[in-house]
Amino acid sequence: MELEESIQETYIVGKREVLNHHQPSRYFNLEERNRTFCIHQECNHDWVQLEYGLENLYEFDELIRQLTFTKNSKAIIGYKQTTSGEARFAFFQAGQIKRSIVQKYISHQREYRTMENFGNRLPFENKILNSTSMKPMDGVEELLDFYDEIQPWIGKLGFTFNGRKEEENEFIHLEIINYKN
Repeated sequence: MELEESIQETYIVGKREVLNHHQPSRYFNLEERNRTFCIHQECNHDWVQLEYGLENLYEFDELIRQLTFTKNSKAIIGYKQTTSGEARFAFFQAGQIKRSIVQKYISHQREYRTMENFGNRLPFENKILNSTSMKPMDGVEELLDFYDEIQPWIGKLGFTFNGRKEEENEFIHLEIINYKN
C-alpha cells in the first residue's frame, strides 16, 4: 500500500499486523514512546483512512502535508473528541494546508477557545469563529459539531461514508517507534 510505504520513509516501523478489527492503542508504550498507526478503508472504498496517536498537531500535519505533496492528492482531518471537547477540521491539498480549525476546552478557565483558524473560509462553512487562543467563545454557538458541521464539510470535499462493516475490513496496524534521521 502506497500510504504504508510513505510512512516508512518518515518513521521507523516495528511490528506490522493485519487484523479484522481496529485497535488504535495496540502498540502504545508510554515509556518507549511507541505509537500505533492504523490504515484502513472502513468508511470509503476510494479513500484510505489513517488513524494515529501522535503527540502534537504539527507532527501529523507535516506528515499529511508531505504525503499530499508527493502524491498530488487531498487529505481531510475531521474529529470531535467527546471526552476533551477538542474539535479539529483540516483540509490539505497538494502539500498545502488550505484550511485548519482547532477548538479546545481550557479546563482551568472553564471555557472553549478556537486555538487555530487558519486559511480561507470554505464556501460551505456556516460558522463564524470569533474566539481566538486569547479570547474565549461567547457561549457555545461557535463550537464545531461532528454531525452538523464536520461530517457535511467532509462530504462537500468529496468524501462520502459508503463503507462496510468493521469485520469485513483489513486494518493494518503499524508500530511507530521513532522518526528516521
